[in-house]
Amino acid sequence: MSAPYPFCVGKSADRNLTLLLLDTRAVVIGVLRVNKDKLRSDMRTDSVGYVSFPFNVLRTLGGKVSNNISIRYYTEDIWHEVPSEKLISLGGRKSVAFLTKGDDDNYYFAGHTADALQPATEETVSAVEAELRRQWAILKLWKVDRTLPKYDTVEALISELVQIPRPTGYGDDGPRDRQYAIFRKLEGLGKAAVPAIVMQMDDRRPLAVHQIELESNYPGAFEGIRHYSPEVVADALANILNQVEGPVFDNILSGGPEVARRSAIDAWRVYVADLLCYGRS
Repeated sequence: MSAPYPFCVGKSADRNLTLLLLDTRAVVIGVLRVNKDKLRSDMRTDSVGYVSFPFNVLRTLGGKVSNNISIRYYTEDIWHEVPSEKLISLGGRKSVAFLTKGDDDNYYFAGHTADALQPATEETVSAVEAELRRQWAILKLWKVDRTLPKYDTVEALISELVQIPRPTGYGDDGPRDRQYAIFRKLEGLGKAAVPAIVMQMDDRRPLAVHQIELESNYPGAFEGIRHYSPEVVADALANILNQVEGPVFDNILSGGPEVARRSAIDAWRVYVADLLCYGRS
């Protein structure tokens, strides 16, 4: 029996690794240089902030980085980040680092997970290489499917979105209100429309108004409404996907450089390919 889509190249062996790599701009093998006493002192102080650790890159598994980089780290142990004691234990040892880039062009640990820094064991490196090959194969075989549920509805809403004129001046809220109405309709399509949205995400047409408001629908939200500044259609759809499905890949919720958009779109394509081929895990 043939696969339902050309990009069904095989199921992920480790879903957590898949999601981490989708949120990673570069994955490298190297040595993290940590002043252990200073880090412990920084972690004990009441004043938290960012510090930088040199990382000597020995080999690049994915992405493009120079041989010597710095990784920015926030000096407060948070449950969803690499803990300080892990940095200390792996400092000076060969490690695998999963990295993303911030708006400030600095490197940070990716994925909001302690797994973003791991010992460079043969097993870990082999697993990363295998998953990267799988993801590259999906992207190479990617093909838009216009027969997906909600495809025509999403296409019509996007067409309406890009025809909205820019505001004529201060106080002209008509374009913004029309945009918001379309965003609400896209969100209202729900999870069933996620594949159709991703199929049409590779769209750099500009938005009339660089604003979006979404209800904070996750536990522990500190504000009722989230505000972002998408610049093009791809950015807006990234917001809708985050709202409906959950993930954020290479954050372009408020726009960003082209390399970030390309990375985010590719990540969503792999995510949806797995969804279409193997269902929700």
